[in-house]
Amino acid sequence: LSSSQKGLPLLSSAALLIWFKGQNWQGSKLAKGFAHIAPFVFGVYLIHENIYVRHFIWDKLDVYSVWDSFLFFPYVLAVCILIFIVSVIIDSGRFFLFKSCGKIINKEKHNDV
Repeated sequence: LSSSQKGLPLLSSAALLIWFKGQNWQGSKLAKGFAHIAPFVFGVYLIHENIYVRHFIWDKLDVYSVWDSFLFFPYVLAVCILIFIVSVIIDSGRFFLFKSCGKIINKEKHNDV
């Protein structure tokens, strides 16, 4: 019932989609938070799906050690949230670095003219 080809993931995904669709998000702090994080989500995907990073993450966090435990779902959820937060921090650092370098380059171009 809990594998990816069975009903539980599909049912929970559909329930979350219906719940989120029914919410009024206009002007809420949560919507502003989502809007602030949204530019970094593709970077999160690229970071955690990198062939080298993926093996590093799953080997270091050892998710398979709790496979038969009742702590499996809370542990996996905590790991996913941790990966997301760390990846957002890394990608926001990349964004800030590139933005700062762009400002420096543009300032040097304007000073040369």
